[in-house]
Amino acid sequence: MTTANPNRDAIAAQWEGREGWGMASAALCEVVRPRSADDVLAAFALARAQGKKVAFWGNGRSYGDAALNEGNLLLDFSGMNKILSL
Repeated sequence: MTTANPNRDAIAAQWEGREGWGMASAALCEVVRPRSADDVLAAFALARAQGKKVAFWGNGRSYGDAALNEGNLLLDFSGMNKILSL
């Protein structure tokens, strides 16, 4: 998939099944794992171009039900776990 920014590499998105707390609910979402702020902006551009809603997934330490975004874009921030500068 490509973004609206022609100077940026294509943002990787793949369909994944995600489960909520206690595996009581599940959804199939298009997942993007941003590695930078530019990746986040590119993901929003992708969602806007495709008319999709965006939800957020952190480190999976809370109820995942809030991040279930059936058929839409899910930004998985679990890889962005370092402070680079203050």
